[in-house]
Amino acid sequence: MKLGTLQICSYQINNFYEMIEQTITDAKAFNQNYSGRLTDIDLIETALDEYANILINLDKMANFAELRLSVDTTNPTAQTLSSKFSTSYGKIASELAFVESEILELNSNQLAQLISTSKYPHYLTKLKHRQPYLLAPEVEKNFSEFIPYIGWRL
Repeated sequence: MKLGTLQICSYQINNFYEMIEQTITDAKAFNQNYSGRLTDIDLIETALDEYANILINLDKMANFAELRLSVDTTNPTAQTLSSKFSTSYGKIASELAFVESEILELNSNQLAQLISTSKYPHYLTKLKHRQPYLLAPEVEKNFSEFIPYIGWRL
């Protein structure tokens, strides 16, 4: 199939759908493995590694879907890809919503230690600055489900 002058192979689209389903599965497993357990610095670091991989996959899928749509907004295949990604994004985001809330429940000494020893100090420092504005975990989870409809991203 052709989008403008860009050739899109059907295997890329099939891989996209497989990647969405795998990322949803990974996000659910991540939630089951870590939700309610992010109290230990070593466990948080392990969780952040998995979290980063899920976010990288989300970014790849977003780029794939959005770039195809930007080439030709009237193409039904591109519209379907974008719509599928948006819907799936909400499901994935709601599974991951607990991460930031639980990390910010650490006391200030634990959070400082985590920032100083983590591979993700920039992310954790930015997260710490957002602490006063973070909602309760269950509100964050519910809010995450509406992300596709309001156009925000994690």
